[in-house]
Amino acid sequence: MFRRLSRESGERGSALMAVIGVMAVLLIITLTVTSSSLQALTITTSTRAGVQAQAAAEAGIAFAMTHLGSAEACPQVPMKSTIAPIFTASIVYLSADDSEVDCAIAVRLKIVSTGTAANPGQATTSTADTRTMEGLFEFSAEGTETPSSDAAIYSYSGGSFDHSSKLSAADGSVPVVQIRTRDPSCADDDDSSKVYSPTFDLVIADGGMSVDGSCELSANVWASGDVVLNSSVEISGNLVAKTLLADSSVVIHGSVWTTGAVRLKSSVNILGSTTAGSIRLESSAVIHKNVWSAANTTLEGGSSTILGDLSTTTFTGEETDVKGQISYDGTVTAPAVPAAPVVSDWVSVGQSESEWSAFNKFAITPKTDGKCTTTEVKTALEGVTEPTVLDALACKMGLTLDEALLLPNDLVILAKGFDLQASMETATSADTRTLWLITPNDFDISGIGNGSCNGNADGKLAHSLIGKNVLGDRVTAMIYSPCEITLGEGASWRGQLYGGSVNILKNSTLEYAYVGLPGDGNFASDGNDTGLGKQLSVRDRNAK
Repeated sequence: MFRRLSRESGERGSALMAVIGVMAVLLIITLTVTSSSLQALTITTSTRAGVQAQAAAEAGIAFAMTHLGSAEACPQVPMKSTIAPIFTASIVYLSADDSEVDCAIAVRLKIVSTGTAANPGQATTSTADTRTMEGLFEFSAEGTETPSSDAAIYSYSGGSFDHSSKLSAADGSVPVVQIRTRDPSCADDDDSSKVYSPTFDLVIADGGMSVDGSCELSANVWASGDVVLNSSVEISGNLVAKTLLADSSVVIHGSVWTTGAVRLKSSVNILGSTTAGSIRLESSAVIHKNVWSAANTTLEGGSSTILGDLSTTTFTGEETDVKGQISYDGTVTAPAVPAAPVVSDWVSVGQSESEWSAFNKFAITPKTDGKCTTTEVKTALEGVTEPTVLDALACKMGLTLDEALLLPNDLVILAKGFDLQASMETATSADTRTLWLITPNDFDISGIGNGSCNGNADGKLAHSLIGKNVLGDRVTAMIYSPCEITLGEGASWRGQLYGGSVNILKNSTLEYAYVGLPGDGNFASDGNDTGLGKQLSVRDRNAK
């Protein structure tokens, strides 16, 4: 009646329980590993996004600093970059107690820049995708509202520099060359190098620069646009630009700052440090000091080298080609961008007597054919001993100085253009004289460098040409013209050139000495530095 149960029946299902237990343990391990991996990935992408965002925010401050040094007065519109480094920078004008005020009375300004990571982190860590930096600077609106009349050369539209030209300063200071719009050229009509010596500052407010042909610039260069350097170009100082493309044995002796990409090819050498939106080195290019890249850094081909440390977001290439340490965490602070000298917009100078009220005024009577030469100038200056304005605007096609002229005192000449072929000297070796050669901007012209500047047309403004040996040793002069000013081949000049476009021909020399313009308070310099001042602080708004 009773059925006996076997031992096998009592143990049935025990193996299944064991398997389920093992699977449960494996599932727990898998979940733990997966969770750890996801957490590590989250931390990694968050760190990367934070580094990118902070570098972009710093790039925004640097871009705003450069813009303030070379753009229109008191910019208000936020400055943006939609490609890496991605940022939005705004400017707040402040009083001495840090209250927000109008730009015209501000003594400080604050640049607030928010950077955005090019590669966002995980969704759960989206706060790392943006970083906000704040920079506080001294400021004076005068630096952006009044022209920088102490520039050695002001060229409103482009300009050119030929080989073996020289620029120096009589007082040993660093002369400044200012280009308001368009790219200047470094012309090459033979194999000689083009040298500006000693170092000067070249500022291109609204443009870039494309140079080749063994051009040597003994300069610190600021350009708001793209810079392209080829064929053994040499820059003795620093370079600040939007982007840089350098190829074929280019050498930059100073450091480089760009908000966008830097690409170096074919044995290019940067002897200083480099700070950029991204960096790519190819074909034996070398950066000799530290490098900061807001995005990727690429060393291609195994022959390019960074001799210093590298701070970057991502890296492509052989790490052994970086001789210093590589940092990916953004803890290394890049050097500050050098502030650019201020470049104002064009300033008009007219012919009205109110602008020359401190000077006696006489008119030159032209020849019967309407032309004027040194003879007519001498006739007008007979018996003159006081500072004088000579009005030569009635002369067709400007004024030609074809004979030596003795200056009885400081002299202003108003003319449609100037052709300087002979010397202008002081009456005695003890005298010093200042000479202003002015083509008024309010005479028959509606714009700078347009068709109104035509020296071959009666009634039109003429270009001005400076020939050899036209200034005596004790004469300092300024030419002001809305047309072209050309410092001729082998010519020399002591003073300043302010033109619609300024061209410096080969083997010429400009010795900078401040002249300014008399009678125009908006133009004359008071000797004070204005515009963006020294940096007071920079802070990370995200820091806690």
